[in-house]
Amino acid sequence: MAFIFLSTSCFSSPHDTLFAFADQLYQQKQYSDASIAFERIAFQSFENEETKCIALLKKSECLKATEKYELINTVLCRCNLNALSDSLKAQVYFERALSCYLSKNFKLSKELLQPLLSLNSTPELDKAAVLLYSLTLNELREWQSSKINMLQYIKRIPCIDEAKKAELTEEINAVYSTKNIPKEKSLKKARVLSTLFPGAGQTYLGKVGRGALNLSLVALSGVFVYANILQEVYLAAASGVYLTEAFYIGNINQNTRICKIRNDKKSISANNNIRIKLAAFNAQLK
Repeated sequence: MAFIFLSTSCFSSPHDTLFAFADQLYQQKQYSDASIAFERIAFQSFENEETKCIALLKKSECLKATEKYELINTVLCRCNLNALSDSLKAQVYFERALSCYLSKNFKLSKELLQPLLSLNSTPELDKAAVLLYSLTLNELREWQSSKINMLQYIKRIPCIDEAKKAELTEEINAVYSTKNIPKEKSLKKARVLSTLFPGAGQTYLGKVGRGALNLSLVALSGVFVYANILQEVYLAAASGVYLTEAFYIGNINQNTRICKIRNDKKSISANNNIRIKLAAFNAQLK
């Protein structure tokens, strides 16, 4: 899976019968039964928030294994963060953020990761959170913020010398260089161009053929109106005015769809490339 490098190891289970049984079901890939067993532990541990949270985190692992990502955030919202240690709180934030990322709720993933980065967590979880945060920012097209996040992390990486940090810094600068970041087209500019000159907006967005077609439709319908006015066929001229208006407004409005498709395509391609390079960066730190 493309996100395997984001995974963090689960903490040790309490050595009691219920956890052992649920863990065994999980190891046997009986994820539905394991999820029910962990839910039972969470229900019975209402007076012990830490045990309850561990059970819910393990239930979230079952949901992740069955790709039910949207349910994970709902499950982990039941954890009382105020009653947890920083390390356990950080794990909850991370798993919630990861589930939101995998379910493509990037805005919420960003919101959950911001407090996590300020908590005292393990170096392994810190690294995973930083990488997930950058991936999330990339999906939100906040590439400059993603770059800054990675550069700040490099400065605090433990147990590597300054020469290695300089090498990693250069690598991140290359990953987020101008040539790797798509330049998005402006919808506002496209609409203004199409308003001033039919087809110009589509041409600006790279759809020259579509632009030429729009210009032709507006021009021909205008000629049709003019010709019918000269011949005093006013009913036909009126219908021509309606067609001209429809073609003209359509020429402006279709820029919304064209611009979105164009920018989304460029963004997806760039983010796929950056994701591969960040995975390679992560591999160097293992």
